[in-house]
Amino acid sequence: MTPPVISGKPVLLIEVKDESNSRSPKDESSSSTSGSEEGSPAPRKVSFKCDKSVLRKICDKARKGGAQKVAVISIAGVFREGKSFLLNFFLDYLYALQNFQMNDRSLPDLPVRRLRYGIHRHSSAEEAGPSSGSPKKIEWLVGGKVFEGFVSRRGVERVTTGVWIWNEPIILRTDRGYRLAVFVIDTQGIMDKTQSFGNCAAIFGLSTMISSVQIYNVMKLINESHLQSLSVFSDFGRNVQPEGSKGSNSQRDRLQNLIIAVRDYQFADSFPHGGEGGKKYLESVLKCSGNDEGAITRHRLENCFNRICCYLLPHPGLKVTENPLFDGDISDMNPEFVKHVKMLVEETCDPNVIETKKIDNTQLTPEMFYEHVNNCIIAINDDTQPLPMSLTTANMQMRCYAAAERAKNFYRLNVARQMCFRDLSAVEFKQLHEDALARALKLYGNAVVDCESGDCIQDHERKLENFLNDEYEMLAMNVSMAETTKKQQRKLIHNFSRRSYKTRFIQSRVCGIALCVATIASSIVLVFSSRFSSSPDFLLSLVPIVCVTTLAIWCCAHLRYLYRKHQQSDRSNEITNVPLLSIV
Repeated sequence: MTPPVISGKPVLLIEVKDESNSRSPKDESSSSTSGSEEGSPAPRKVSFKCDKSVLRKICDKARKGGAQKVAVISIAGVFREGKSFLLNFFLDYLYALQNFQMNDRSLPDLPVRRLRYGIHRHSSAEEAGPSSGSPKKIEWLVGGKVFEGFVSRRGVERVTTGVWIWNEPIILRTDRGYRLAVFVIDTQGIMDKTQSFGNCAAIFGLSTMISSVQIYNVMKLINESHLQSLSVFSDFGRNVQPEGSKGSNSQRDRLQNLIIAVRDYQFADSFPHGGEGGKKYLESVLKCSGNDEGAITRHRLENCFNRICCYLLPHPGLKVTENPLFDGDISDMNPEFVKHVKMLVEETCDPNVIETKKIDNTQLTPEMFYEHVNNCIIAINDDTQPLPMSLTTANMQMRCYAAAERAKNFYRLNVARQMCFRDLSAVEFKQLHEDALARALKLYGNAVVDCESGDCIQDHERKLENFLNDEYEMLAMNVSMAETTKKQQRKLIHNFSRRSYKTRFIQSRVCGIALCVATIASSIVLVFSSRFSSSPDFLLSLVPIVCVTTLAIWCCAHLRYLYRKHQQSDRSNEITNVPLLSIV
């Protein structure tokens, strides 16, 4: 198999600024005291700045690649615990999968059978039989080195600062007929000596809000501190889903997928490595008796995410962790680690299984993802409200934005359908706009009826109404131009038909007069010849007959011409009564 074609690189997407130095010691002590009294995480002292040009370029690449939906894989966890190292395996597989799909020309026409170690394809049962040999298989991690995308190296000092994204979206084809853009994101480590818990929660919260698959990287075991790190999402879940709420709407605002990757797990005799062992291990960790604070935290954590799973990974090998010259050679890794990391990556990144980014059950397009990231940055930088409410605000912003986009598409489709099949005047088009605008605003209102942020709803509704009115003004101008064009066409056709009719009518009358003169002259000659001769010339007697016959033919042709002229006059009106959309 041809090796993956790799041309991307990691770029800084979101800069994390530490503002702790700008605060006085008095403010620090008062803030920490108030935070401890309320039992909430320490105040946030960081701000986020998104490089919009980088985000725009990446989203444009995804759009130009034909991607209609996006999936976002992000990793977070304690600093210096190998997050970037693990994330490079995902990049390696995604590029291998993309390259496989590009080389497999029969891919769109062949069914898919998802297996444990990859994706196998066969065109028929006969070809997949014993005589056909092994089916196609994605080969990766079979030798050589792991692709080094994100920077990963040994040491005690921080390597990743801020939020980094792979600047090349990986476009995959799915069996459902659409293209999917996969974004891969790496975040700076948390829980170091320079960060408060509030800062860590803000970084982790931002990572989870913009991702569809959040990987939480922990070492050896899941302990109580790890669950406390996730407690902020329990608060977020409590905000978006009130206790006792039921029905489908209670799950629409949850965060999506959380994968807890337990690294260097050493107790395979209790819970085996892999996904099945991780599932049982996670159940044992979340199982807590009594009504203590830990039980409440676990319950809210389970209600916060749509899906939580755990994967137990063995140690990668001493050559990886202790050899300063390790350069990613797969032969130096523990074979068990390679086996299980392959299973984790393949099960997570299957294009037909991977979770796409959604807000309010709306699958985001690249353009909508761009807006979503910006909304999250604005909301999380707002120090006037706690982090869970900031995340809730960002979620509400995106819900309103998605509802407005659906209303815009509804308006465009409705107006285009009417313009395509009807000849509309300016008055009729204005009435069509008013009806479509009212229905679009009603559709938007029904979509955000349960949102709590009234200002957000009104703001997006005002923007939606202004956008649709601007759209109407542009189309109305085109309609007016189309009507003017129709009048000009009608006038030109009428003038041309009039001139053509006049010319042909004169020519026809001249021919008719000539035929009449010839008929009369031949008749006179025939009469005189019959008086002076008892047997007139036979050919001379045929001349009047020919002239009369020709005159009769001319009369029929002239009547047919007049009839066609009448039809052409009607057709000139029909030509100008074309649908406005064809002129616009």
